[in-house]
Amino acid sequence: MGFFEDWKEVLTQPKETFASRKKEAEIGAAAKTYALLGAVVGLLFGLMIAILGAAFAAMPGLGFLAAMGFLAIPVAAVAFAVLAVIGSFISAGIYFVFAKLLGGTGDFKTHYYLPSLYVIPVTVLTLVLNMIPFLGSILGFVLGLYNLYLMTLAYKEAHGLSTLKAVLVWLLPIIVIILLVVLLMGSLIAVIAGAGAARGA
Repeated sequence: MGFFEDWKEVLTQPKETFASRKKEAEIGAAAKTYALLGAVVGLLFGLMIAILGAAFAAMPGLGFLAAMGFLAIPVAAVAFAVLAVIGSFISAGIYFVFAKLLGGTGDFKTHYYLPSLYVIPVTVLTLVLNMIPFLGSILGFVLGLYNLYLMTLAYKEAHGLSTLKAVLVWLLPIIVIILLVVLLMGSLIAVIAGAGAARGA
């Protein structure tokens, strides 16, 4: 089965696809998928920098890439591929911890592999939709919700969880991050307000 057939299958029949591909789970295969995705995004980013080098030269952290010219394309591709794999392991690890806390019985291999089946087609569709004015934003939002649906099904299948618990696997980390940001902002405001009051006294 080719790439396009695989992508069509996972997007149109996700439950059946996750159930049938579960036994094929491999960390290496999933890592290669994330690396490929990162490399493609990196190639596009590097090409954009190579063509519009002057516009990026003054941006913090991008000046050295702009100075490379077209050499920025392979450099960005490799860098993005590495970062994509590292990021995928970190995010999967966080979700895996929450899955276990919620009673999940799956292993990390399956947990990491199943979402990799749909990450490329969803990302490609997202990039395409972002090119469409107005309507693309609406369709992109719908696709984002469908991505969460796919994630829920993947974790449900990987860990034998109920739908609610599978949703909580990805929702709880978001809630935790929001709470941490609120606490950080509250602390920062309190410090600034305290400093202002001290100067006023």
